Amino acid sequence: MSTTPLVEMRRLRLDLETEAGTAHILRDVDLTVPRGATVGVVGESGSGKSMMLRCLLGVAPARSTITGSIGFDGEDLLALTAERRRKLIGSRVGVVFQNPMTSLNPVVPVARQMGEAVRFHQGFSKQKARALSIDLLGQVGIVNPERRIDDYPHQFSGGMRQRVMIAMALTGEPELLIADEATTALDVTVQKSILDLLQRLQGERSMSLVLVSHNLGVVAGRADEVTVMYGGRVVESGPARQIFENAAHPYTQALLRAIPRLDAVPKQPLPAMRGLPPSVYDPTLPPDEADRRDLERWMSDQREDDDDN
Repeated sequence: MSTTPLVEMRRLRLDLETEAGTAHILRDVDLTVPRGATVGVVGESGSGKSMMLRCLLGVAPARSTITGSIGFDGEDLLALTAERRRKLIGSRVGVVFQNPMTSLNPVVPVARQMGEAVRFHQGFSKQKARALSIDLLGQVGIVNPERRIDDYPHQFSGGMRQRVMIAMALTGEPELLIADEATTALDVTVQKSILDLLQRLQGERSMSLVLVSHNLGVVAGRADEVTVMYGGRVVESGPARQIFENAAHPYTQALLRAIPRLDAVPKQPLPAMRGLPPSVYDPTLPPDEADRRDLERWMSDQREDDDDN
């Protein structure tokens, strides 16, 4: 196996033209995804997590300008033709989105939706595509897949629909699986089962896995590397153990403090960060010294509150 990373983004920038002016969505983002590793990308809504992945997938907004580089298995995706990029990414990257009900066509049986994906990626006949679809549904934990494959999406629970989406993401036998907030709409017990499933499949298939979440607790104990985003930039990145045990940036520390704890004092409100993220229209932000001071002041206030209690 090659020792070079499967994905390597360097100084990735995305500027989006809007009626209000130029929005600086991504600001010199660096991200490395080693082969066979799990990388957690964490940050609040609007931090740029999903837009970064849209740049990788080639589905960034039409009025955007992208600079920097996105390496995938040694090729710079930004330098490829649209056709070459679709062929490269389409079969080698699988994506599981946040809401499976909007990702699946509600009026088309699962068999047809999965069959189309299998035939597109693998070139199989209808019969062979159906057989593989049934096998994939079984692999992701769908009971009686031979019967359930002919059901419509609304006949599955939220967790089962997400399993169907994971099965569809595996139809091209991807080397990279991206789970973009894949457990947000699910209850806690179903979240765990989906995360366990992703972790098992990643190990069995030796895939690289990117877990995107606003919650550090989701990637805890599952990610090898963690990247923290704030205001369109990466503010901290490193081995998961280092991030969780010795976070250096105040924003990462704030996210860690917001994770609910079993040993917390009953009925105490969770820590909350004051104010709003910096404006995407200001090219000087973030994180300049003012941002860092605000975060450090917030952390100091929280520590004082803890001491008072």
